[in-house]
Amino acid sequence: MLKAFLAMILLAGPALADDYIGFRSPTGNIHCAMYTFDGQAEARCDLRDYTPSYSKRPAGCEFDWGMAFAVGSAG
Repeated sequence: MLKAFLAMILLAGPALADDYIGFRSPTGNIHCAMYTFDGQAEARCDLRDYTPSYSKRPAGCEFDWGMAFAVGSAG
């Protein structure tokens, strides 16, 4: 599911976003994107391979969790 989600974001992002910059770490394990959509800026990074140090799903999280983080212009 994660790979499908990443593919959807990376392929659909440029078509939907006002501005889009994608990059990855030298190892290819971390993929990041910075973009604006409807005037709101956001940066997001996804880890492809990781070992979580936690086992409980965060409250209110309905999708895959723990392998990505994002920060927007509003915080």
